Amino acid sequence: VLEVYKGLSALNIKERRRRQSGSFGMEIAKQPMTCDITSQGTKTGERALLHFASRKSEFHSLDEIGMREKTQERIDAMLDQNGVIVFSSLPSGGLSTTMEVVITHADRFVRSFVAVHEENSTEREVENVPVTTYSSAAGETPNTVLPKLIRTYPDVLVVPEVPDLESISLLCEQVELDRLVMISVRAREAVEALLRVLMLKIPPAEFASVVSGVVNTRLVRKLCDQCKEAYPPPPQVLKQLGLPQGRIEHLYRPPTEPINPKKPDEVCDQCNGVGYYGRTGIFELLVIDD
Repeated sequence: VLEVYKGLSALNIKERRRRQSGSFGMEIAKQPMTCDITSQGTKTGERALLHFASRKSEFHSLDEIGMREKTQERIDAMLDQNGVIVFSSLPSGGLSTTMEVVITHADRFVRSFVAVHEENSTEREVENVPVTTYSSAAGETPNTVLPKLIRTYPDVLVVPEVPDLESISLLCEQVELDRLVMISVRAREAVEALLRVLMLKIPPAEFASVVSGVVNTRLVRKLCDQCKEAYPPPPQVLKQLGLPQGRIEHLYRPPTEPINPKKPDEVCDQCNGVGYYGRTGIFELLVIDD
């Protein structure tokens, strides 16, 4: 099976020690998908990691990704003004999806949006947001294509990866010309995201004058709705959560009864007995003021 995957990805089937990466396309239930594959030799054989991703977003609103209403209102306020909005998360933590849904949520018809992506980026394109690419392999950066793009007078600039001082400095200058800028970095929390940008050596006073806020995302698993188990919350848990006695009748947890292999019909048909089904986002919003 692994040889088939490697063959579809144009990898060397006979090479089982050296690290290799590739991808191939497919269609599942009439939905186009991409599979990224990475193989690496180990002491006992070969390990492969496959990542399946839809080419179309599964989410179309901020409600669907789990963002609470108050947070949405504050993000709306940031989208209506000029400044730099920083999106952040850990790797595979929902960063691309959060940024994509926020852009979809914004008005892309009254305001003109443009995006700058690395040519091998896996970022999905958003309707009415034309993409300009650059090649990092050829030594290019966003700063290579931004000057020409800026002369088209866009209202909003979306740059998911800002790798150098020249690019972030140019983007900060655009805020002074009444533009909104969206960038992203990898960080555990919102404050760390600001530090990651400052590590590009941009003067803090220059960045502080234009940054509007940071949206940090983390993903958590959701309990399966069909088999989750209710239990009365212990007093010490309520105390840790800062909740008074009697406020909540039940909390929920995965099923505690072990699966009986002799009774497969009793296993939850939605989560297959795992106890969790699907994920949702937890969002930290840091609004920058004086």
